Amino acid sequence: MKVRYSKRKLMTNLIMGLLWLAFGTFFLIENNFTGLTSYLFIAVAVFYFAIYIFELSHQYLTLEYGMLTRNLLVKDSIPLKEVKSIRKSGGFTLILKTENREMSINTRIIEPHSLELLEKELEKLNVERD
Repeated sequence: MKVRYSKRKLMTNLIMGLLWLAFGTFFLIENNFTGLTSYLFIAVAVFYFAIYIFELSHQYLTLEYGMLTRNLLVKDSIPLKEVKSIRKSGGFTLILKTENREMSINTRIIEPHSLELLEKELEKLNVERD
């Protein structure tokens, strides 16, 4: 099961990439293709587009074979059978605790339908909830 990023999160990265590209193109043309600033704006645009493509293709979380994996540049996994407690922090963060470590999940950037499915899967664990 994939826990998807919200459309708002994905579109924000796409729009930011388009804005930086527009600024870069404008300053590039305005400065007759000279100046470092224009190229830096375009580099930032490429960075935002790369984030958008990465998040669109990998999504936020993956739940497979009893492992919950957060798909960042460096993947972070936690076996669900080792989860001892689940705590909500600040209303927007779920913290899954095992004996050795914790995993924080930002629920603000999760699509509502995917969040419901994740909550149902976490309820099946029958662990302590704070």
